[in-house]
Amino acid sequence: MTYLFKDKIAKHLILTRDKPERDEAIAYCELSEFLYQSCGGTIAMLTESDYVRGRFISLGETAAFRRSGIEFDREKLGPCGYIVKTADGNVYIVGGGAIGTLYGVYEFLRRIIGFEVFGKDEIRFLKAADIEFKDLDIVGIPDFKYRIGNTYDMLKRQTAYSRRLRVETESEVFLRATPNIYHNSFEYFPPDIYKGGHPEWYSEWDGVTYNVGDPKKYAPGKQLCYTARGNAAALDEMAGVAAGKIIPAVKTGGSDNAYVSLTHQDSANWCTCAACRHLEKKYGTKAAGPLMFCNLVSKKVKAGLCGFNKERVKAGLSERKAEICFFAYLMTEKPPVKETAGGYEPIDDAVICDENVFVWYAPVSSEFTTGFTSGPEWTVAAGKNMKAWNAVSKKLFLWTYQTNFSYYLSFYNSIASMGERYRFMRDCGAECLFDQCQGVPGQVTGFHNLKAWLSAKLMWNADSDVEALTAAYFDGYFYGAAKTMRGLYEGITKHFASLEASGKMTGSIYFEIDKAELFPKNVLEAWLSQIERAYADIEKYKGDGVLHKRLNERICAESVFIRYLLIQLYGECYPELSGMKNGFKLDCERMSITNFTENKELPETLWKEWGI
Repeated sequence: MTYLFKDKIAKHLILTRDKPERDEAIAYCELSEFLYQSCGGTIAMLTESDYVRGRFISLGETAAFRRSGIEFDREKLGPCGYIVKTADGNVYIVGGGAIGTLYGVYEFLRRIIGFEVFGKDEIRFLKAADIEFKDLDIVGIPDFKYRIGNTYDMLKRQTAYSRRLRVETESEVFLRATPNIYHNSFEYFPPDIYKGGHPEWYSEWDGVTYNVGDPKKYAPGKQLCYTARGNAAALDEMAGVAAGKIIPAVKTGGSDNAYVSLTHQDSANWCTCAACRHLEKKYGTKAAGPLMFCNLVSKKVKAGLCGFNKERVKAGLSERKAEICFFAYLMTEKPPVKETAGGYEPIDDAVICDENVFVWYAPVSSEFTTGFTSGPEWTVAAGKNMKAWNAVSKKLFLWTYQTNFSYYLSFYNSIASMGERYRFMRDCGAECLFDQCQGVPGQVTGFHNLKAWLSAKLMWNADSDVEALTAAYFDGYFYGAAKTMRGLYEGITKHFASLEASGKMTGSIYFEIDKAELFPKNVLEAWLSQIERAYADIEKYKGDGVLHKRLNERICAESVFIRYLLIQLYGECYPELSGMKNGFKLDCERMSITNFTENKELPETLWKEWGI
């Protein structure tokens, strides 16, 4: 039998390039650290120039890798894909990009020591003095080329954890031509700078509200006018301003192929000028305006980079380009296409995206507790839109949702249909998926930790067995309380599913959830009793204070959703209500559960309402 480690002694060394990129350097650190934690042995590292002899684990495109004759298709792997292959007693781990090499290291660790990450503070692997060498021939390619994680501190701000789950942040996918990536049109055109001299760049409004809500939101200037009132010269100047922000960002950025966003404001308001109305009537959607405007901006960006790229080519460097995306969101979800017997086709050539322009579709009006083929009509329509956008855009990015944005303390029953939704989106050809949960610091309740973990797994492989993954998560995250917590999760899931099936609840991401008719007191108390049982399950870990504290907090986090509903709906039934409220507040503060809604924190909402 061949070993990587025998009696804690390494039989291989780690071989890196002379000048490894950042993620390759991280790959070495992660590999050596977790091998050490697994067996207690250290492993040496050499650069390719210093290597003389001995078996090795090669990271990236080292000289040894090039001599091996192993071939790989970089374009097929993409930046995040990898190969892990053994040959002649050596191990070769190489990615399509440096980050792919790092992801390959995690796959290697998974195969040889059972490495698995269940939380930012929960990593599991086998521990033994010996680690067996295994013959491997693995090609890992994610179903979504880019996978943006956004679930509070866990993925968005914890780089190590997001790397270990193989997801990226939006800043690693997009180049920032403006401070923000989302809803940034006013950062290209700040009204306080441009509106006085160019009122035609900003939306008109005819006084009609298009969505139910506060009429004050619908006012002149809440969006851009993507036709500049039909004035071609004014629109050309407007496009020049946007290009003037993108071009220097591309020149100074670190990527030859940069994704840049130019996305409309987060409002359902839209320009009602004659030119915008004409476009909407002609193409059947408000999306035609931003699409055509981004085409114009793209042409100016290409022209502005022409001389710069000629100099790069002379210097032996590759050309740089910017791919610009616009939102299909709220008023612009519907693509400018017509349905045919064979699928979809553009209304005309004017609404075909330039080669460097693409759509980022965010079907916010959908429900995400069902699939895109079996849900309510507006959700099925979103699924059709995903397919239809491919008729005008060569690239499709998606932004979906998995939480109730009006009730952050609520469970949202999207997990059961995740596999179906992810497979559908993959089959629509989506290159990037941003599945938004809760983007606030701290902890979450309502099993959103599980949701974020499953999302990372399914974005990599949408065909993964959700049931098997869920079982592994509960065992890995809750230890001895796994059975009880799994029972609680299944009970909550079934209850929500029955409410939707009966028509008492919808899968809207803004559904008003704190109603007594939805959650009988005895049901909530039964769920809370399962929480108490879970606390009893972890008593056996009290000898390990650190572990016990972690498990206690994880169970407590899942109690918050239940306790909120009991206090909010049935508080008058409890003589100890004051203590319940204050205990709830202390637990939220201890675990940094900060928000009641997407944009409102607990002190200004719940604490104020409860008088605590």
